[in-house]
Amino acid sequence: MHYRNVMALYNNNDAWMCKMFLSTLEGPTMRWFSEVPLTFSSSIYLLYHDVRKRHKALFKMTPQSNDESLMTYLKRFSAELAKVEKLDDMLAIMLFKQGLYHSPLSRN
Repeated sequence: MHYRNVMALYNNNDAWMCKMFLSTLEGPTMRWFSEVPLTFSSSIYLLYHDVRKRHKALFKMTPQSNDESLMTYLKRFSAELAKVEKLDDMLAIMLFKQGLYHSPLSRN
């Protein structure tokens, strides 16, 4: 959404939007993008599919079930995480926390 806000004034100038795209990236996204080879992709669609392929484990990661122990979930999460290339530590922590089962007692 940030990119769209910044580019709202330049919506008819594709060249300018492409040049400004990099300035809107931050954190893990910027680090990842800076490692993409210059001749990496001939289109945004190929880039999108490569990102999906590299991070498929993140997109299909299932949360902890209510009858799954924390140790079992941690082992499963770690195994899925090992399939992801160059994952940012903060993102991994966030994904782990989001996947934890929250019992009614833990919500209070």
